[in-house]
Amino acid sequence: MYDGIRAFAGDLKQKGDLLVINQYVNPALEMAEITDRISKQPGGGKAILFNNTGSKLPVLMNMMGSAHRMAMVTRCETLNGLTEKIERFLQSLLPGRRHNKLSLLHTLWQLCRLMPAERGGRGKCQEIVNTKPDLHLLPVLQCWPGDGGRFITLPVVHTRHPVTGQRNAGMYRMHCYDACTTGMHWHPYKGGAQHFEEWKKQKQPMPVAVTLGGDPLYTYCATAPLPDNIDEYMLAGILRNHRVNLVRCITQNIYVPEDADIVIEGYIDPDEPFRTEGPFGDHTGFYSPAGLFPVFHVTAITMRRDAVYPATLVGIPPQEDAWIAKATERLFLPILRNTMLPEVLDLNIPVAGTGHNLTIVQIESRFMAQAQKVMHFLWGSGQMIFNKILILTSPDTPADDYLSIARNISAGINLIKNVYFSRGPLDILDHASYEYGKGGKLCIDATHPVLSDNNQDECNYLFEMINAAMPELTARNNILNIYPDLLLQGIRMVFITIQRTHPNQVRKTAETLISETSFNGVTILIFTDYAVTNLHLACWLIAANIDPGRDVFPAGSENRPCLVFDGTAKNKPFDNTHHPWPEILTMNNSTIEHINRIWETLNTGNTLSSPTLLIKTLQQ
Repeated sequence: MYDGIRAFAGDLKQKGDLLVINQYVNPALEMAEITDRISKQPGGGKAILFNNTGSKLPVLMNMMGSAHRMAMVTRCETLNGLTEKIERFLQSLLPGRRHNKLSLLHTLWQLCRLMPAERGGRGKCQEIVNTKPDLHLLPVLQCWPGDGGRFITLPVVHTRHPVTGQRNAGMYRMHCYDACTTGMHWHPYKGGAQHFEEWKKQKQPMPVAVTLGGDPLYTYCATAPLPDNIDEYMLAGILRNHRVNLVRCITQNIYVPEDADIVIEGYIDPDEPFRTEGPFGDHTGFYSPAGLFPVFHVTAITMRRDAVYPATLVGIPPQEDAWIAKATERLFLPILRNTMLPEVLDLNIPVAGTGHNLTIVQIESRFMAQAQKVMHFLWGSGQMIFNKILILTSPDTPADDYLSIARNISAGINLIKNVYFSRGPLDILDHASYEYGKGGKLCIDATHPVLSDNNQDECNYLFEMINAAMPELTARNNILNIYPDLLLQGIRMVFITIQRTHPNQVRKTAETLISETSFNGVTILIFTDYAVTNLHLACWLIAANIDPGRDVFPAGSENRPCLVFDGTAKNKPFDNTHHPWPEILTMNNSTIEHINRIWETLNTGNTLSSPTLLIKTLQQ
């Protein structure tokens, strides 16, 4: 059990998985730039402890930013071990899985032993009490130049239902306005927002407590998309095999983990007008726009004597949140197949999909339209209702074998009969949706691919034809470049970089290309306005920039079908978008240059290039 963030950091240091920086680093932009460089190293890089922050508190970043560290947080040897742990737990509860009732009673008794417990007295989180709070004393970060200010990025926000007392612990970023007020950025479908609506009905101020740190498992559980009636601290108890002890806050009737590092107590007045929160550089890799959200008033700040301030950076993947999503993927796989979808063999939420944009599910298909059954179920379940692109693959094709999946889709299935479109909820942060929080969905059924024996030879011939025709093709239609390299791996997919100058340009250009002899046999065309020199970034950008209902469409003929993806940035004159297209997150030059100058003094190894420079190269 980790008794606070400092204990976790100590374990990381002992394992050689912690960078300690003793030189002063500014929480405004500088910590984010260093973390961005470290977290994009293979495997996620190391955790980073900033000891000199301009405040009395050190800052720990990227603490869950690798598979190994997420396994440590969830008390497993590997993330696959998390799947096995949940599998064993479910099998101990499901009917018919135990030999006798006594065994089941023992399991239920064990479960009761792991339920969170409310204790009397004070906890370690209340060793220091400040009832004249000042948020400026905390090393709160500004992560990106276009952010609306400084944001608390790893808060566990505790609320309770005013009638039932049901507790919720969720993670909602907090925009610091001044010494004692912040915004509370929760979306309507979140537990905290639902509690807020109930407090509005009661016409009473809503008590809120925000914890930072403690056992890092608390932070993870606050991000897990649990059903409304499942307590996050019950999940924490199950994963670490030890119950979470809670103590009452000093100024609010809310209970929080007694071993948290920092507690920010306060309230939200339902009658108070909402206030502008944001913009904020988000996990999508773009700025999410400013919006109106409730105002949180701070009444006290308490903390441990050895408190550490935890923070995270989100942006263009991979970042720390990608590894948190991987843990959630491993957590919910056994729940899916043991309780709802027994045909599911594996689940993969690719890093480039930033959570909701892309999901790959490996299934065992035993009857007609079974893939559609899975599709409908997932699009109606929990956080999967926000999924935008769903790919279903066969037992022979692992859910993380991206090249084989792309080969099967482009060369092994009928892209008319095995592609399904729908409409429904999308993540509110999805800037590409045709309506706010609502848009198109795409499912590709690749469960029964049939590849031609001559597929690779045909793809090699296509590659030569397109290369020969490239000078002529790029001289018209505002095509800047054509990238046919995937053909050399048997994937009938070609990327096109285009400069858009008029409406319907992508559709017309796609029809023109498909009619060319050199493109006869290409089944997927993907348009973007960035250079395609990095497949990971290309997949991220295209998945983020499409609404399948508007931007994915069949072209060609029945004999020469082609699926077209318009992954370009949209604008109101051409595309009638519901808001301005957001900027991609990049760091400013002055911060990049400053970190370059001081890098050798940080004792973090060889100088790493800023990820922003790659993005700017692709933009050019």
